[in-house]
Amino acid sequence: MRRPRPTTLTEEARRTLDAAYQQLEKAELQVAEARRHLGATIRRLRNAGVAQADMARHLGRSRELLRLWEQAADR
Repeated sequence: MRRPRPTTLTEEARRTLDAAYQQLEKAELQVAEARRHLGATIRRLRNAGVAQADMARHLGRSRELLRLWEQAADR
């Protein structure tokens, strides 16, 4: 069975595709900002004397991942 030939994008399809892509870009920016915020929060808590191991255990993550998030706050 042969596959139908691909067709070119209609104007409506282009708008739909562009809107979905813009939504993805916006979400990626929000994730980056959330990582910076989390990293800054981790740093603030460490500076206040909270043990990194306690934070890692609470979040169910490794200490190394917390270090990476904390470094992301500098970017």
